[in-house]
Amino acid sequence: MVSSSVPLMDQATLDAMKALLSTLKNLTVTKYTYVAAAVILMYDIFLTFGEEVSRVWGSRRSLGKWLFLVNRYVPPILFCFDLFYQLHPSPTVEFCKHAFLPPNILGIISLSIVEFILVLRTHALCRNYYILGLLTFLCISAATTMIASTVYMFNHLIVFIPKPVSVMVGCIPECTAPLCRQLLTAFWIPFFVCETLIFVLTAWKLHATLDELRGDNRYRSKLTLIIFRDGFIFYIVIMAISVANLLIWILAPISMAYLATSLMRCLQVTVCSRLLLNIRGMLEPKYGTKNFTMSSFKVRTAPTPMADPVQNDSYDVNDSG
Repeated sequence: MVSSSVPLMDQATLDAMKALLSTLKNLTVTKYTYVAAAVILMYDIFLTFGEEVSRVWGSRRSLGKWLFLVNRYVPPILFCFDLFYQLHPSPTVEFCKHAFLPPNILGIISLSIVEFILVLRTHALCRNYYILGLLTFLCISAATTMIASTVYMFNHLIVFIPKPVSVMVGCIPECTAPLCRQLLTAFWIPFFVCETLIFVLTAWKLHATLDELRGDNRYRSKLTLIIFRDGFIFYIVIMAISVANLLIWILAPISMAYLATSLMRCLQVTVCSRLLLNIRGMLEPKYGTKNFTMSSFKVRTAPTPMADPVQNDSYDVNDSG
C-alpha cells in the first residue's frame, strides 16, 4: 500500500505545483498591466500638459475646472499606491490587509468622478433635469454597488497568502469562493447601464439636432460635432475594455480577475481628460469664440451688431469643461 500511495502523492503534489505556478504567472501578468497602465497615464499627461496649461490653468474657477483637475491628478496618486501594493519587495500579510482597501475605494471614487463629468456633459446636451436626476441616481448606484462589493469581498472572501517564492513581489490576494466570480461580474452592471444610457442619449441628441448642424453657424456645428464625436469614442473605448473585463471575470481563472481593471481605469481618465480639453480648445479665440461668453455651465452666443437681437441660443457644453 505504501508503494501504491507514493505515485498518487507525487501526482497530487505535481498538480498542486502546476496550479501554483499558473496562479503566480497570472498574478505576475496582472502586475505588469498595472505598470503599463501607470506608464500610459503619465505619458498622456506629458503629451497634453501644454494644452492643459493654456486651456485650463488660466481659466476662472468653476465646477468643470475643479473636476478636470481632480480627474487629472488624483488617479496618478492612486496608481502610486497600487504600484506600491503590487510591487512591494517583501510584503507581510498584515501589510497587504491594510493596503488593499483604501486604494480600491479611492479608485472607485475616482471612477465616479469620471462618471459624474459625463453626467454633467450629457445634461449640457439634453438640458433636462429629469435625465440629470436619473443619470445621477445611476452614477451613485454604480459607486455604491462597487464599494459594497469590494468591502464585502475584503471582509469575507479575500485572503492574503504569504509569498510562495522569493522572486515574487507584491501582495497575493486569493478569492476562490464561487461568490467571488459572481460579485466581480455584478460589479460593473450599474456602471455598464449608466454608460450605455449616456451613449444612447448622446446619439439621440445628435439625431435630434441634425437640422441645426446644417445651419450657418459653423462654430456651433463644429463644437457640437466634437462633443458627439468624443462621446462616441469614449463609449467605444470604455465599453470595449468593460466587455473584456466581464469576459475575463466569467471565463478566465480567478487569479486573472484584475487583469484589465487597471487599463480600464487608465483609459477612463485619459479619454475623459482629452474630451474636456477638446471642448475647452473649441472655446479658444482662434475658433472665433470672441463672440461667445462662458459661465460655469453654459456657453452663450453673444449678440453682435449684425445679429438678430431676439436670438440668444444657449448651449450647456461647459458643465464639465
